[in-house]
Amino acid sequence: MAALQSPAQPGDRLSGRSGPATAELDALLERAVVHHQAGRLDEAQRHYRTILEQSPNHPEGNHNRGVLMLGLDRPAAALDYLKRALEGAPGQRQYWLSYAEALMRAGHHEAARQLVGE
Repeated sequence: MAALQSPAQPGDRLSGRSGPATAELDALLERAVVHHQAGRLDEAQRHYRTILEQSPNHPEGNHNRGVLMLGLDRPAAALDYLKRALEGAPGQRQYWLSYAEALMRAGHHEAARQLVGE
């Protein structure tokens, strides 16, 4: 199955965050996305990890780390990140698609069908 997902872009304001810590996380996210899109996955992963250490429920960071795990053919590892992204930003359609794909690729076909049917 071809990957449907792409990293969330740094300009996606999903959680209404603001302040100096947010600016730092946004800068990290921007660098991570650049590395991710350029195929420098180790660097991208390092930045996503830093974001999630500072803000474990960061929707974009969780989504993008999950997408990266899918790209590495590690769908089971992607599931936790993608679920946390959904919990933080349930209105993001792309997050639902990424989660459904991870469920399918991890062999949870019925759960994916139920998710898509909702």
